[in-house]
Amino acid sequence: MLNQLFTSVPNTRIMANRIGFHGGNPQQDRMIKDKRRSLDKALLYSYQGANVQALGSETVARALINPNKLKQDYDDKIISIGFEHNF
Repeated sequence: MLNQLFTSVPNTRIMANRIGFHGGNPQQDRMIKDKRRSLDKALLYSYQGANVQALGSETVARALINPNKLKQDYDDKIISIGFEHNF
């Protein structure tokens, strides 16, 4: 029955393809992919983006360094970096 719906209504098939392209059918998968996409754009274009290097490591990775606004200490920073860099 679901296949009949997709064949009889082409806009539904197009919408299903768009949802699949933007992260999949489950809503949480789409939200995770959107967050990752926004992190990748911010790493490229944000003035808070910086190259970071772990102590004792040769690899350099790009990360966002933001001030921690939850505490009074202005020197506290929050680092945002992708999981694939294993920090």
